[in-house]
Amino acid sequence: MRKILVIVTSLVLLSSTAFAKGSRGSVGASGTGSNGSSARVHGYTKKNGKQVPSYSRTTPDGTQKNNYSTKGNTNTATGKKGTRNAKK
Repeated sequence: MRKILVIVTSLVLLSSTAFAKGSRGSVGASGTGSNGSSARVHGYTKKNGKQVPSYSRTTPDGTQKNNYSTKGNTNTATGKKGTRNAKK
């Protein structure tokens, strides 16, 4: 019975991580669609004492064309459209 529970739990976790990648956002002239993989950055305190709240960002992949902030893409967590031109 324990083996079955472990297998079922593993399958649920694997399927939920695949589903959690979500949509790739809007595709536009400059962007290629937001990166499907994202990472949660935990809040922290800077040296000067300023608090930085937690936020979500795309995982690094060597291009700026699929970042949330690039024109043509939309941040899936906030719905905010990108405003920056891709440099790479």
